[in-house]
Amino acid sequence: MIRTTGVLLAIVLLTGSLSGCGGNSDDRRAAIPRPMAYPRIAVPDSTFTAVEADGIRLLVNGNTDVNVSPTDNGAWIDVSYGGYGSPRLYLTITDCPDTDAMSATLTNRRERMILNLGSNRYTLTELTTPSGWTCAMTVARTSLTTPVQILAHNDDKVISGAFTVTLPDSVSSVTDPVAIAPIVDAAERDMLVMLKSL
Repeated sequence: MIRTTGVLLAIVLLTGSLSGCGGNSDDRRAAIPRPMAYPRIAVPDSTFTAVEADGIRLLVNGNTDVNVSPTDNGAWIDVSYGGYGSPRLYLTITDCPDTDAMSATLTNRRERMILNLGSNRYTLTELTTPSGWTCAMTVARTSLTTPVQILAHNDDKVISGAFTVTLPDSVSSVTDPVAIAPIVDAAERDMLVMLKSL
């Protein structure tokens, strides 16, 4: 009888001490590997405002800062999203008075897009608007510099654009595209709205 009680008491003490050694899921002090964390990126709402440049009305995100600079043959538009990675959309409007100028401009812009894409895989979206704009957008989710690009043209103008992200060298997650995925999604949404509104 004494022996059985001693064994039973030992079992109770042993199981009680095991639950106090981190086996209990309620113990907040237990060392549990955490998933990798990324900086919190503020994604702008899908509200849009019209910007006029070189006779073209463009819809841009209403929560951005926009700077329009007229040029001799069109305009430059700088759209700053602000926040982590200093995301910016650089747009160029180029006037093309004849077919030779149009062909040369489109060839130049396509070459730039290809160079920016490098070896990254990408998706290509093409559309034609009711007003006669032929548009293309590339989204390269593995690109950490120019993940979204556009090219659009009608009879006498070309719009080209690149969405850029500048990540600090000190960030350990800089090589992981997942870190900037939310802002790339927002840029893709915004640029698609812009193209469809032409």
